[in-house]
Amino acid sequence: MFHTHFRLLGLACFLFLTACEGDDEELLLDQLEGRWEIVSGKRNNRETETLSSLYYVFGPEESLETNLIGQAEQGSYSVDDLQIQQSGTSLETTYDIVAISDSTLHLRTTIRNTRFDFQLRKVADQAEVE
Repeated sequence: MFHTHFRLLGLACFLFLTACEGDDEELLLDQLEGRWEIVSGKRNNRETETLSSLYYVFGPEESLETNLIGQAEQGSYSVDDLQIQQSGTSLETTYDIVAISDSTLHLRTTIRNTRFDFQLRKVADQAEVE
């Protein structure tokens, strides 16, 4: 009888933790949604100015717009743990979310054996400002 209760308790804990993971991912998706513009960028740990106009727009239903390659592109994204997978663009990549708050986002990725770090800030939606 003791073993049965112990197994049920273990199953309940597993289900609770699994449910919490889904909630955390939803929270992260909500926090990501919006327009993010670069504050500073590093290429192989050195400041770079070539990314000075970089932006990301994480939209509803995991739609994405970015100008990472120098021109605006539409694509999509998905979030798994603390990683963002960018797809449907000419440069598909995975970003590690190093840190995120309501107003700041630090992403890290490696593209063609070059490490990039992006410090971004969330920009208020123009519709909200007016």
